[in-house]
Amino acid sequence: MLPYKKDKTLRALIKLIGEKPALLITPPDLINCVAEEGMDQERLEKTLNDLFLEGYIDLVYSERQKERVYCITLCKKGKEYERARKEIVRGLVYKLIVTAIFAVISFVFGLILKAIFT
Repeated sequence: MLPYKKDKTLRALIKLIGEKPALLITPPDLINCVAEEGMDQERLEKTLNDLFLEGYIDLVYSERQKERVYCITLCKKGKEYERARKEIVRGLVYKLIVTAIFAVISFVFGLILKAIFT
């Protein structure tokens, strides 16, 4: 699992890219899509660079009409992120359900023992 800001940024990128091989986007447009409070261009570039270094995305900087543009491609790790995230959540839910079931069983077993020995 990624920290909150990286998670939110990567999920926005996955949604924007969809089935396309790459995405061309300007920093203001990406900041609007991420919709993170306090996110500015400097923090966005740091987050994108971190995602690049961790192998989630391939990032190329470019300029179009004197405006910075990001060319972003999802790497294998980035494409598998949503599935891995869902598996982690599914595992946590499973563990919570099993724990609750065993708690109920223990409570009922305790009541039965109390009834037998009193």
